[in-house]
Amino acid sequence: MKVNDLIKKRGSTRSFNQEVISDEDLHLILEAGMLGPSACNMRPYHFYVIRNKDILNELGDFHKYTNMIKQANVVIVVAMITNLNNRLADGYQIQDASVATQNILLQATDLKIGSCWCGVYPRIELVNKLKDILNIKEDYITPINLIALGYSDNIQESRGFYDKDKVTFIQ
Repeated sequence: MKVNDLIKKRGSTRSFNQEVISDEDLHLILEAGMLGPSACNMRPYHFYVIRNKDILNELGDFHKYTNMIKQANVVIVVAMITNLNNRLADGYQIQDASVATQNILLQATDLKIGSCWCGVYPRIELVNKLKDILNIKEDYITPINLIALGYSDNIQESRGFYDKDKVTFIQ
């Protein structure tokens, strides 16, 4: 599949069946996250992979937009690491973790696995609540989002959002 077609096919899946995502596919998805560009190649992210049904149910009640997580097979929490000690890369952690997130979403789409991205950062109350649920004690680790993953009976149709009014060409 062409990259543009894959990007158009990616959509937010909010209904999942119970088919299990294989470890092999899950590792491909995680590897895709790690293949993204990163300032000074610091790769300032950490992934929390959750399959535990009790935790998935708790995350489903986490905030008003995460209910679909209760049906998900897996959730990946993408967190950024803020204590880099690299003045050239410092401040770019959110961008690096966001690139990793997009790669995760695209790899899942390529594998015909539905996904739904749920933002957490910069809502500090959500960040802290998620850190409590996952028992993340380190101050330098900040969850930025949750990604629900699972197979779905609802196939996403191709979409297009190109809007020439959002582009300025400077020549």
